[in-house]
Amino acid sequence: MKFVKLFLIYSILGYLLETLGTVYYDKHFNSGILKGPFTIIYGIAIFIILGLNHFTKKIKDKKKQIIIYFILITIILTILEYSAGSIIHATTGKIYWDYDKLPFCFNHYISLFTSLLFGLGATITNYYIAPKINKIIYKIPNYVILFLLLTFIIDCIKYTLSR
Repeated sequence: MKFVKLFLIYSILGYLLETLGTVYYDKHFNSGILKGPFTIIYGIAIFIILGLNHFTKKIKDKKKQIIIYFILITIILTILEYSAGSIIHATTGKIYWDYDKLPFCFNHYISLFTSLLFGLGATITNYYIAPKINKIIYKIPNYVILFLLLTFIIDCIKYTLSR
């Protein structure tokens, strides 16, 4: 249940973050392919963020550890972002995000600015936010998580049937 909690809660947190960003900057409301409050890429990303931490925490020099973590997570999340955009476009024919207006953009889905921003956000999440949030997440009752999981599954089914 621990992994389900992480996936669902970070998908919701990602949804909230994306929604605030898109409403503020683009004046529209859209955060991913699902209709409900889940942005799947954030649920996946938290496992990458925490998994990479498992390997880099072995580096004793904290400053070096954080720099290496930032570089690696930036590269990994850039690959994830590009892959997700490409898969969504290939399966739906839609471009859900487009960074063409940003400098150093590649095929709509990634840019230097957003890659660095995601790398910075993931690094901050790993070292400062996740340790605090995860303590709260693990205290969420299982019946709440089951409700969220059911909502997520229904949303995925509705998305699949609407195609």
